[in-house]
Amino acid sequence: MKPCYLRKIRWMIFVSLLVLCILITGGCKENYFAKTPTHASQILVSWSENSPTKSAITEYVQSVTNENSEDFIPVEDRIAVFDEDGTILTEGTDTATVLGVAVAFYRVEELIKDGKIDEGDALYDNYRALQQQLADDPELSKSGTDLLYAVMGGAFEGMPVEDYITYVSDFMASKHPNFDMTWSDAFYQPMLELITYLEDNDFTVYIVSGSERTTLWGANKGILDLPYSQIIGSDINLYGSTQFQDSHKFSVDDELLRQRTYYGFNFNTAKVYNIYRQIGKRPVMAFGNSSGDYPMINYTNSNENYHTFTGLLIHDDSKREYEYDADKSLNACHENGWTPISMKDDFKTLWMKE
Repeated sequence: MKPCYLRKIRWMIFVSLLVLCILITGGCKENYFAKTPTHASQILVSWSENSPTKSAITEYVQSVTNENSEDFIPVEDRIAVFDEDGTILTEGTDTATVLGVAVAFYRVEELIKDGKIDEGDALYDNYRALQQQLADDPELSKSGTDLLYAVMGGAFEGMPVEDYITYVSDFMASKHPNFDMTWSDAFYQPMLELITYLEDNDFTVYIVSGSERTTLWGANKGILDLPYSQIIGSDINLYGSTQFQDSHKFSVDDELLRQRTYYGFNFNTAKVYNIYRQIGKRPVMAFGNSSGDYPMINYTNSNENYHTFTGLLIHDDSKREYEYDADKSLNACHENGWTPISMKDDFKTLWMKE
């Protein structure tokens, strides 16, 4: 048989198979480009296999992303908000192991070691006075709040904001004071997986934290690379490098510099106000870990347009992390209908490099 006839026969066989594919599948092209379904075992792999909370989350997501479900939520309204300290990143029970405080103390110790500040300097004296307060009250009483923020703001006064973000990012490679790991390893792997899972299902995730906004920008770099516009935090006052000469001037050569005072704090009900200002929509999912997150969670549950899901992380794992406020948090979940997330029972793996 001549080669040309062989080519014709092969071509006819190919066309026949293609037609058969179209008839059977309803169009090979559509199925070829369809997403490969994710097996249940590949979702939230650091969560305990029999976790009822994991099941509740996945069932909720499957329901609200199914166009045929009465709970369906359009993509543009799939808003999820997460606290950061104690919800995504470990937060110590003492003030000195809260991220923003730890970064500031690290900086002050550097300045003292390098001889750049000494007794008589306001930052030095405030830092020593604060250390004494923390020795008396590790959780820091309300009377010490002003001094605390004076040190946190003063440690980086005059630093360009981009340099500060880089400083915090570099700081994350330093050792955590309470664990045999770096700060960057002290994120909760199950919560990072949850954020990824939600993003894979077309949720827009926002961080809503009491930490200062640019601190979060630096701390999350390379780990939780959300756009800056999706991170809501407390704010430090800024100024242009020539503004002390003319408060209304900002030249093309100006840099944005940090002041030592704060523009606004993102705690408690302020989280609700700032969600409204920055997002303009009520979330449908919210996750926190402390009473400071209750207003944000209640605001989410007040969404009358859609079925919501809210969860509170319970710090009940003293072996791998800390145990604090567990009973209080569980009671809040039972009273308000929130879903408790037990670190001890729901998280098979806790840390990023466990």
